[in-house]
Amino acid sequence: MYKQKQRTVKLHLVDTTAPQVKFQDITRYIGYEINGEDFIIEKSDLSQMNVEVANIPEITEFGNYTVTVMVKDEYGNETKKECTLTIDWLNYNITLELGKALTKEDILMRPEEDAKLVSKAELEKINKSPVGEYTMNLTNNGKEYIINIKIQDTLPPELELRDVSIYDDEKVDKSKFIVSAKDVSGKVETTLLTDINYKNIGTQVVTIQAKDEARE
Repeated sequence: MYKQKQRTVKLHLVDTTAPQVKFQDITRYIGYEINGEDFIIEKSDLSQMNVEVANIPEITEFGNYTVTVMVKDEYGNETKKECTLTIDWLNYNITLELGKALTKEDILMRPEEDAKLVSKAELEKINKSPVGEYTMNLTNNGKEYIINIKIQDTLPPELELRDVSIYDDEKVDKSKFIVSAKDVSGKVETTLLTDINYKNIGTQVVTIQAKDEARE
């Protein structure tokens, strides 16, 4: 006969892992009230998190300010970073989706005050441009500023299809399935990817692909 002994022990779970945080520098305008969340792209932890900001600067003029942003979980673990807050009147680098109109609000931090600095003709020129990289020049108090604008097309075409019925002695091409194929670029290439078996009576699944000029 075997001898047995049982004992009771306690398991104490602790959290010693700091939150995972992806920080970012930001550009804002005079009058901006600092919000720690603005400096965070994403954050994750197994427990609840709080965002705090240290060494809050007094924003009185254009320039760069250092802001310490801290993310703490409920067990006191902390991740922090010194981020740069740039106070400026102008957005120097703009990425624009093809088909979306560039506005003064995209360019200026204070559009109501500085709207006269942006030419309507320059805006219209950019908004009629295809995918590519462009520059826009602005002059303020005798000083010239250059804005870099990148127009990209990352969205797929809009493709609307219909079901088709044919007799066993008929053939069908891709145009019969397509109701519309549209893209902001104005050019869409459609391809029938399915090799239709006309000897197989019944329902078949047909795949049609639509690509625009920005396809890779």
